[in-house]
Amino acid sequence: GRLMNEDRVDFYANSVSISTNIYDVLLSFGIQTPITASNEEEVARVDVSTQCNVRMSPQHAKALAALLVKHVKEYEQRFGILLPLPEEIADFWNEHIKRG
Repeated sequence: GRLMNEDRVDFYANSVSISTNIYDVLLSFGIQTPITASNEEEVARVDVSTQCNVRMSPQHAKALAALLVKHVKEYEQRFGILLPLPEEIADFWNEHIKRG
């Protein structure tokens, strides 16, 4: 018989967008690629290609959020580092998550 992991797809994502409604949460993982401007007048852009959508219940999303926080904190403690975040996300992290 076939092994279950033969159908597994691994991919890298450096972008995620989150959509919610009363019934579920949608995580759209993608790859964000900068597009360089061909001249000085053009604005540099970023292309995001969605690679995978993951749908889950809000309860499952809450459990996932808690587990991600736990693992990130353990990683920082194990390696003695503080992972950098953009200012607006760092403010949220410091106010709501860093405690404890």
